[in-house]
Amino acid sequence: MSVLGLCGPARAQVPAAPAAQQTPPAENVGNQVLHILVGHSVVIRTDPRLQRVLVGNPAVVTTATTAPNEVVVTATAAGSSSVVLWQENNQSRIIEVFADVDVSLLREAITRGLPGEAVEAESEEGRVVLTGVASSTAVADQIGKMAAPFSKEIVNSIQVAQPHRQKQVLLKVRFAQVDRRKLTAFGINLFSTPGAPIFGSAGTQQFTPPQLVNNGGSGGSSGGTGANNSTIGLSDLLNLFVFRRDLNLGATIRDLQQRNVLEILAEPDLLAANGEPASFLAGGELPYPVLTGTAGQATVTVQFKPFGVKLEFTGTIESDNIIRLKVRPEVSSLDF
Repeated sequence: MSVLGLCGPARAQVPAAPAAQQTPPAENVGNQVLHILVGHSVVIRTDPRLQRVLVGNPAVVTTATTAPNEVVVTATAAGSSSVVLWQENNQSRIIEVFADVDVSLLREAITRGLPGEAVEAESEEGRVVLTGVASSTAVADQIGKMAAPFSKEIVNSIQVAQPHRQKQVLLKVRFAQVDRRKLTAFGINLFSTPGAPIFGSAGTQQFTPPQLVNNGGSGGSSGGTGANNSTIGLSDLLNLFVFRRDLNLGATIRDLQQRNVLEILAEPDLLAANGEPASFLAGGELPYPVLTGTAGQATVTVQFKPFGVKLEFTGTIESDNIIRLKVRPEVSSLDF
């Protein structure tokens, strides 16, 4: 119960007027606003004595005079009412009383059940007004349901906070199968003719080197040495053949470009949230039976083993925007 004192200006006492003289009308000193929770009371005291008390809406507010200058105002239901006080000093006071729903238990429930939510619950007569910012739509709806038992009129003005943009990692993956035998189809052979100071040949063994045959003993022209009296036999397709007559030095280079050396098996694009794992599997799962139990009571269960092109990765974005990746690739195939 609260106590409200209404003090008027002090006045000097004056002699009583003759009986035949008319009493002047009461002077209104202004309106006052008073909010009372439903089920609570407020004590109003005045300096002058009270003559009369009038309640505009008795269904909302009731009064009880407990002393010549004291009145108790009680809010019995949600709503509003005017209370008029007439005093002996020929003044009247009008108090606008608003009986509001008690939402203290609702505030405690929000604080206890949803800590950290910046939501306020206020009451305006019979209405419950919810304001603030909720972290999600589900939280705002839940608070609205919590306020339903307190009033039939709920003004839900809760705003939903904009979600933070979560960082994501996009990983472009290319699974390729390389034929190593075809990649080694690059080689070079060096050779010198018999007329050079040093006779010999060297190569990378990727293809057959040229065959050198000396024609000095044949029926052709004689008296010369070197490449003029030798025949160079080529038994393999060449990309490049170089020979310097002045040095009696030659070279053959082979660099074959063939198709299907690099075969793309899969080209997935994996998108995952920061710190969350992501996986990709291009293939299938092979069922195989597993025998469990003891002799005479054995049971057969079917398990599945994935096969094919598989990739698992977890990307973490650091504070300096550096991406740290944990990648686990795997390529498997059936052996039957």
